[in-house]
Amino acid sequence: MRKARSVKSMCRRYADLTVLAVSAALWLSGCGSTPSVRDASVPAGAVPSDNSSAGTPATTAALQEASSGSDSSKAAANSAAQQGSSASSDVAVPAEAARQFSDAVAMLNSGNAGAAENAFRAVAAAYPTYAAPLVNLAILQVKAGQLEAAEKTLKDATARNAGSAPAFNQLGVVYRRLGRFREADAAYQRALALDENYASAWLNLGVLCDLYLQQPQRALEAYEKYLALAASPDAKVSGWVTELKARLNNGRSARAE
Repeated sequence: MRKARSVKSMCRRYADLTVLAVSAALWLSGCGSTPSVRDASVPAGAVPSDNSSAGTPATTAALQEASSGSDSSKAAANSAAQQGSSASSDVAVPAEAARQFSDAVAMLNSGNAGAAENAFRAVAAAYPTYAAPLVNLAILQVKAGQLEAAEKTLKDATARNAGSAPAFNQLGVVYRRLGRFREADAAYQRALALDENYASAWLNLGVLCDLYLQQPQRALEAYEKYLALAASPDAKVSGWVTELKARLNNGRSARAE
């Protein structure tokens, strides 16, 4: 039965894959602190330039937007429902804002989440067009189980910068955890409309389609796109691809009989 298989699969698979920025141009992602499935998100560690994506390799020596969670090496951040701003928009960030943001990330990386949260709030208040601090604040809220607060924070982030793929990717994570799967689908697709090479958004979409929407063909396509974009080979996701292909082939054979 699908339900039985899903429970077993969710236990096998990573708990919410996320990306953690631990230095100016370093991305790490992996098993998050949340239950039973994988999400590639965007946590603390973000961008001084608001248009970078968590799943995209760093293109400058600046901090990139990232996501909470992790320890493996997977890259990790909605849909035509919000087509109005599908193009990524550059948002100028003052040098002082970037410095304060970097200090907040350093606090987080040192294990001082409380101070980091206060610092992200301060940067967000001081620079009202800067979305990255809000994305990171939302990730901390998710880790604390404050999903409704995280949703509001991320909506504020997308209002500041409608071209922030990491903000939409993280919003998808929040919707998925709230059980609002169609909205999560839209959020991941929105992130991909902004950045089609956003590896983690493909991974999150695959997880959603595989375990929640029961759309194995879409899941397979999303996983394969993730694997094509991943910075390094990912044996675990490759295994999921093999499993899905077998399941789809068996289904076709059964229908043909």
